[in-house]
Amino acid sequence: MKTRYVGNPDAGTTEIAPGLPLYNEVRVEAREYQDFDVDAVIRLENGRLGVSELKIKQRVGGPSVTSEALRSIAVGQFLRRSFIASNELRPGEADDYDPVRRVAFGLLRAEDRDRMKEAGPVTETLRWVSVIYRAALATGDAPTKAVQESFDVPRYTADRWVAKAREREFLGPAEGPGKAGA
Repeated sequence: MKTRYVGNPDAGTTEIAPGLPLYNEVRVEAREYQDFDVDAVIRLENGRLGVSELKIKQRVGGPSVTSEALRSIAVGQFLRRSFIASNELRPGEADDYDPVRRVAFGLLRAEDRDRMKEAGPVTETLRWVSVIYRAALATGDAPTKAVQESFDVPRYTADRWVAKAREREFLGPAEGPGKAGA
């Protein structure tokens, strides 16, 4: 599969967390995806990413586009990976981008994650907790689970770190029991 994520500078950017600007629009071109060619437009609106346009095209000699084929298109994957296009907005990140050495939606180098995990809930770690949390909200993922998986910590540790990030005002208050708050 060959996939390109191209941010549209004309649509502007939005900083969803301090130091985390995202393009308001990203165009996705996925060739040979599940035997199809897929084009999508991902837009950031009200802090959430969504697909505003999706085109699925049968490849020459490939299977027809059916309802079963449509269900195989992992739209969430395109939303998560659209962060890649915004790496060029963070100086130095685009040149150093290696998806194998990245975690947390590709935002954080694995070695930095390991260092912060070892340090525990210090300021730097809690700032990154808030960035990962907001990134998960933007993509429609479970934010505390994203923190847990990104730092490879138990759920109760992720819960504590999110609570500490709220105490330090890196995150706003939760919107209610079981409801995420940015």
